[in-house]
Amino acid sequence: MSEITATEIQNSLAEMMSKKAFLPNASPNSIMIETQSPNQFYRFTVRLNPIYKVLPTPDQVKKTYEQTGQKGEGAMWLMFGAVQVVGGKVRATMRIVRTETGVVAKASMGDGEATYEGLSKAFEKALLGLCIAYVA
Repeated sequence: MSEITATEIQNSLAEMMSKKAFLPNASPNSIMIETQSPNQFYRFTVRLNPIYKVLPTPDQVKKTYEQTGQKGEGAMWLMFGAVQVVGGKVRATMRIVRTETGVVAKASMGDGEATYEGLSKAFEKALLGLCIAYVA
């Protein structure tokens, strides 16, 4: 069993978002990670616009504003989630929350083995359970 890292979470989630949730502009940089307990529990946040397009992180928006003066698009939805590693298993939980009200619109979870492939499977199951897709 290998340990799950924050970078692996960002990479795996971005990959599954672009492949399985049809969010083509997802990138590891657009996923904010907060470590609660290294190699055991992580929280993540992804900003989404009204049609579920993945938006840059607040830090990326601030940097762009400082460089160009352009304001970033505001998020209508936030995808909150957590990854928990216990023994040889990993669980990914996700929920879509409306930013204006804090109301949870959708929630889902997925399980897998505590490997990169298992993490990807857990994300795949959780994302498919949310039934979201960016529509251009």
